[in-house]
Amino acid sequence: MDKEIGFIGLSNMGEPMATNIAKAGFDLTVYDIRPESLRALEKLGAKVARSTQEVGERCDIIETIVVNDAQVEEVREKSGQASTARSCQASTGRERHLGVEASIC
Repeated sequence: MDKEIGFIGLSNMGEPMATNIAKAGFDLTVYDIRPESLRALEKLGAKVARSTQEVGERCDIIETIVVNDAQVEEVREKSGQASTARSCQASTGRERHLGVEASIC
């Protein structure tokens, strides 16, 4: 079964990672606050979401690359990940606070 992959946060780390996913031919939906990053991924075949919530609604697997704890929590709340996530990789050390088991997806 093919899974829809979502990627939120396309900065220094996120954009190259999402680019590799898109180039590998995976079904990818992306979101970022910077339109230039979204355009670059769209040219590679990624679907562009209008919000983190749209990523949460569309995708089975969501990778989030953001700057700090506050952004992690904001993305999880707005995308619906807070109630549906089974696992995540959170590099800020907040996994226990967020109530998820950390693992690399």
